[in-house]
Formats: sequence, structure tokens, C-alpha cells
Amino acid sequence: MARQAAIADLGLSKCEQDFLEVVIQQMPIVADLSRADLLLYTQKNPQELLILFHAQPHSLAHVYNRGRTERLIPAESRPEIVETLARGTVRRDQRSIITEGAPVVRETLPVYYPPNDHPHARPRDNRDAPAAPRVVAALVIVTNLIEHERHKFRSEVYRRELS
Repeated sequence: MARQAAIADLGLSKCEQDFLEVVIQQMPIVADLSRADLLLYTQKNPQELLILFHAQPHSLAHVYNRGRTERLIPAESRPEIVETLARGTVRRDQRSIITEGAPVVRETLPVYYPPNDHPHARPRDNRDAPAAPRVVAALVIVTNLIEHERHKFRSEVYRRELS
């Protein structure tokens, strides 16, 4: 399935679809800078999550042996992502071992449209303004545990800019 077709099947507005394309275009450079694999998840249906895009860093060995783009995942296997998509919950420092056997640290972040600084964003109590931001995807940052520990010793300025 082509990415544009996959995005179109999610029932998002044209603006939300265009916004996700912009996010996807920026993910490879962020993967290199953060030295982590980035996975952009959406809810395909109540039972399935779709990995819309997977960006792997080129600056070091990536966590996954194969790309995960356009892979369907059972929703029950990733409850933290379902919760992020439903409630905008942020999850940090989730330690686990991936199928490739590597110990990793996962961070799950909501992706809102429109972003809070976007001109279409409005406070929730102003009914005359455009729609309030809503979660349209979840960004999962997967870092090798060794790289995660190394990051703690980098410059404070560098760490602050990446967070």
C-alpha cells in the first residue's frame, strides 16, 4: 500500500494528511540527530495499529534489522500506543527487549494537529475559533539501551535541544 493511500484511509482531513506528510519528511533527520529509530503509528481500526513510517538513523547501527513502514500491529500488543492515541499520554523510559534481541528504551509521544503554535489552534473554551488540537498519530522513539546511556553524558545543550 502506498503511503498516501494509507494516510487517506485513516479518515483524516486533507490538512491533517498534509501535516502527517510534513512530519514524515522530517523524521529521517531527527532519527540521525537523536540516534534512534522513529516509528509513526496511527490507529487503522479498533483492533490494529499501522506503522505509517519508520525512520532509521544512518549515523549508527539502527535498532531494527528491517524497516517497519506500513506494518500492521495488533492493538492489544501495544497498549501504550493505543493510550497515547486515545488520550495524548506521554510515556518515557519504557525499557524492553525487541524481537531482534536488543535491549531498548522506548518513548511514546502524541502528535497533535494542529500543533499548539499553529494559527488554527484554539483554546478548548472558545467555540467560535477553529478546532482544538487532537492526536492524529503517535511517535515512538526507540533507542538502543547503550546509546540511551551514552546520551546522558552528552552536552546539556545538545540533550536539551533534542528533547
